[in-house]
Amino acid sequence: MPVAALIVEDGTGLEYADAYCDVDFVRTYFEDRGDAVFASETDTILTTCIRRATQFFDIEWGPRASGVPTNLTQALVFPLDEEALPPKLLQAIAELAKLAFAGPLAGVGAAVQSPSSASVKKLKAGSVEIEYGDIVKDRIETDAADRFYLIEKLAASFLGAKTINGGSSR
Repeated sequence: MPVAALIVEDGTGLEYADAYCDVDFVRTYFEDRGDAVFASETDTILTTCIRRATQFFDIEWGPRASGVPTNLTQALVFPLDEEALPPKLLQAIAELAKLAFAGPLAGVGAAVQSPSSASVKKLKAGSVEIEYGDIVKDRIETDAADRFYLIEKLAASFLGAKTINGGSSR
């Protein structure tokens, strides 16, 4: 069954957008980084991965964005304050798309736990001390952990210190 074409956000706050970047951006992004295997996947596979990546990004990082939606009926979190989409947002979506290709982005079977699923490891009331457990599963492939670390850092570049614990650590 054919997959519907992406409706890529163009910076105007589209009402029905379902992606921050298109297949060509993801292909070029990974070709430029020497990953010809992912870049050569079919349009259908890349479209599905981009759509899942965009949705996951908005759910996980969207609440930490600050600003006013460019259009009150826009489908996605960005654009904000009538500004262009942050270039690093597109890079983060490309990286998430590769993770989406490898498996679920959240829930059972996810390679990496989402930032909001970090569990409290230690809680102290006097002088307030909270220590979070690792957000990366015990037995995770290094590639997925490194990719998620990169996504956290890309997001931090336009969300500031609003990522969980300043981003995951390795």
